[in-house]
Amino acid sequence: MIMGVVVSGDEKLTEMESSRIVGRLKKEAAIFFKDTSENYRQKLIYTLLNSIKSQDRGRFLQTLLRATNSGTRDNIEGQGFVATMCQSYELWSEALFERCAYAIILGIMSANNSINNDVNYGGRE
Repeated sequence: MIMGVVVSGDEKLTEMESSRIVGRLKKEAAIFFKDTSENYRQKLIYTLLNSIKSQDRGRFLQTLLRATNSGTRDNIEGQGFVATMCQSYELWSEALFERCAYAIILGIMSANNSINNDVNYGGRE
C-alpha cells in the first residue's frame, strides 16, 4: 500500500499517484537529512547525481540506503522517508525514477535551508 492506495507490481501508477510519491519523497528527504552536515550532504548529492547520470538505479538505491541506514533508528520523523522510498521503488519506471531521484536530491539540498530558517546565525552557518 502506497499512501493509502494498494498497488500491485503489474499496475502502473497514475500521474496523481506519481506526483504524490515525488512530493512526499522530497519532503521526507529534507526531514531525514536536516541534522546532517553540509559537507556530508554535498558528497551524497554528488554520488547520487552520478548514479542518475549513469542510469544505475541499483547504485542509487544502495547509496541512499547506506546513507539512511545509520540515522534511521534515532530519527523517528525520518523513518517515513525510508518506508516511502522502499515501498515505491519497485514501481518506478525509468521516467519516474528520474523524477523521484531528483526530488530526493532536492529534498536533501533543502534540508540545509530548513536549518537556516529555524535558527538565525546572523547570516553564518
